[in-house]
Amino acid sequence: MLMEDLPPCQAYPPVPNWYTSHCAAVSDPNYYVYATRNTIVVLDLSSFRFVRAFIAAKDKIQAIAAHQQFCFAGGADNVIRAWSLSNGSLLMTYNVHSTEVTVIKCIRDGKILVSGDKSGKVVLQEPFNKKRYTINKISSEVRTIAPLHHAGDDYLAVGS
Repeated sequence: MLMEDLPPCQAYPPVPNWYTSHCAAVSDPNYYVYATRNTIVVLDLSSFRFVRAFIAAKDKIQAIAAHQQFCFAGGADNVIRAWSLSNGSLLMTYNVHSTEVTVIKCIRDGKILVSGDKSGKVVLQEPFNKKRYTINKISSEVRTIAPLHHAGDDYLAVGS
């Protein structure tokens, strides 16, 4: 069989971190983003063509969130990092967790970043500001966070 007899195909970097459901995100209207080990892979949302990949953590990435041109990644190294999706540069580092980051969400149109960790800590913060609010009342690992905006108020359902 000759190569021209095969259907056209495209190779992608390794698949997302399948051990967690928090390692893929869509940043409308431009990017589909996923984590594989400690690397962020960026694909064009309309064509799924490879855009770039960059190392985003020192250890395994457990959670990502994306909003517009920004991606937030956290995981086994306890640090959340903000990245530019347009050029792969590091924008900011957040050292707000003392255990593995398990989930990250952007709410309020990207104005608030919510993260949870293995100790049960939930942190709400402005992504590019020092304002921060911490909740330490969850008695086990934060496995999921579901945001809801209703009647002008924000609610978070936290699952452990």
